[in-house]
Amino acid sequence: MPTVVSEIEALLPRHLAERVERGAAVPAAGTGEFVLYWARTAVRAHENPALDVALVAAAALGVPIFVYHALSEVYPYASDRHHMFILEGARDFAAELGKRQIGTAFHLEREGHRGPHLQTLARRAALVVTELMPVAPLRDWTESLRAAITVPLWQVDTACVVPVTLTTKAYDRAFAYRDATAPLRRARVMNAFLALLNQHKDRLAAIITAEHGKVFTDAQGEVTRGIDIVEFACGIPQLLKGDYTDQVSTGMDNWTLRQPLGVVAGITPFNFPVMVPCWMFPVALACGNAFILKPSERDPSAALLMAELLRRAGLPDGVFSVVQGDKVAVDALLKHPDVKALSFVGSTPIARHIYETGAHFGKRV
Repeated sequence: MPTVVSEIEALLPRHLAERVERGAAVPAAGTGEFVLYWARTAVRAHENPALDVALVAAAALGVPIFVYHALSEVYPYASDRHHMFILEGARDFAAELGKRQIGTAFHLEREGHRGPHLQTLARRAALVVTELMPVAPLRDWTESLRAAITVPLWQVDTACVVPVTLTTKAYDRAFAYRDATAPLRRARVMNAFLALLNQHKDRLAAIITAEHGKVFTDAQGEVTRGIDIVEFACGIPQLLKGDYTDQVSTGMDNWTLRQPLGVVAGITPFNFPVMVPCWMFPVALACGNAFILKPSERDPSAALLMAELLRRAGLPDGVFSVVQGDKVAVDALLKHPDVKALSFVGSTPIARHIYETGAHFGKRV
């Protein structure tokens, strides 16, 4: 049975191993009671690389996996609606884990119910796994836990298409999607997505209200403006038609073809977490591109719900991805050789940085 972290990591499939950040000093593993997965941002039991890494490690060590998820009322963006949204997600997460017979605990931290419970569990673990999220305060919480325990702590990049640790590798999913689907097929996906958006528009509006703080009627109006763009994208087969001109010059004909670029990305602001992304990804996807959305870290959940609706609409896995984070994630997208174009809405100083860096790396911005 492996007892050294490097031995356990060698057992990971390549698509998981390349997402793991172990830290500088790595103590030995294998003497604890379980592998602890500290769930923070990727609160889902499906398509979760951090959970998958924890499961592989637990199997290698011959110990069970235990999932810890918590919510504190001492939070800079706390509100009753935000907490309700988190609690509903925790309920669904626990139900999914229960179906897979994975032990879990949800700690609702409040007055009279505080304490170092995470540290206590971590000290009993053979290995601690959590999501890589290099933004405050999550980064600081991770380093605080690492300093308080003597067992290894792995951070796993849970971004879907372009993990931060893979900024020099190439992907061709966009072209596989384009080659496998005709414009009419992509329009059908958009039509299904449109129906799901209309079905869940109030849920999206509630998420906006909970995380951004705008009143519910304003949030409903924002979602409606986004739906308008999806309706436009449903007519993409007509707009993607090329043209042919006979004899533009002696013995010369001319064809015009419209083809996708490949992988494109959108960086969107906090004030319109649904409308502004909808300015970008419906048309990009309908044209046959793969799209990576980097929403604001202040209100990230609306993007995740739209990603789930796209999956339910029939969009293949990996064609639309959400990458959470701050400047680290943005710079990774700007420098990645496979990201061919970026769209941005935000402040002038950030726009200048994106334009200059994107142009330096040959992107369309």
